[in-house]
Amino acid sequence: AYPKDCKLCHNANDWLNASFNHSLTSFPLTGAHQAVLCASCHTGGYAGTPRDCNACHAPSFASSQNPNHAAAGIPVLCETCHSTAAWKPSAFNHATTGFTLTGGHAVIAQCSACHKGTLLNAKPECIAIHKTLDIRYS
Repeated sequence: AYPKDCKLCHNANDWLNASFNHSLTSFPLTGAHQAVLCASCHTGGYAGTPRDCNACHAPSFASSQNPNHAAAGIPVLCETCHSTAAWKPSAFNHATTGFTLTGGHAVIAQCSACHKGTLLNAKPECIAIHKTLDIRYS
């Protein structure tokens, strides 16, 4: 359903070229969201459109393979790794977990190198990972 205040989108000078200033709402459009067609997110009208990322990005989550988000136990909080600037590349700030990646840990390319099975089951103790990887200390 459309709002009843026509002036939100139309003006008296040019009725047909409607525009809407999303910045005046509680969900201002930033980054790549600015180029998305309204109907892409407003599939059931304009009132009550969900604001959580996963409401629109669930198909991307379900089809992801590098890594497979569901199998890896990645939560459906897209904003943890993705931004509105661009969906790819994604980025995760490991420092937010309490285990900042430094030294040799910072150059590991794949999360699965330490997170065997799911991203939620890695233990912070050095021996827990290094023993299973057979990595020797020099």
